[in-house]
Amino acid sequence: MDGALGRARWHGKSFRSAVDVQPLVCLDENGAKYSNVELGKGEATLRLIDFEGRVTASMVYDGQPVIDHFVKVDDDTVMGVMTGKKLRAPYFYFYLEREEGGSTGSGCAEPTA
Repeated sequence: MDGALGRARWHGKSFRSAVDVQPLVCLDENGAKYSNVELGKGEATLRLIDFEGRVTASMVYDGQPVIDHFVKVDDDTVMGVMTGKKLRAPYFYFYLEREEGGSTGSGCAEPTA
């Protein structure tokens, strides 16, 4: 992963409730997780949105025109695609896996066409 997410040491997302999300959980220089609200321009909420003919759990960022759409892969993994007003195909696809003992999804991101 490169670009802004790589420089910020993006780790994943933290789903604090059914609607409340910290979209950019990053690692500091000591490896501790924190919500990077500066890069994300706030936090996010979850909603159900029709994306290309499929209703998805979608995360809408508070401070920027970005929407991440999620589909379930298995009980502990979702696949996401980052879209938005200024983001067009090829989209940015990524996987989030549930971390032990919490609701943080750790990210494994790959930009694909």
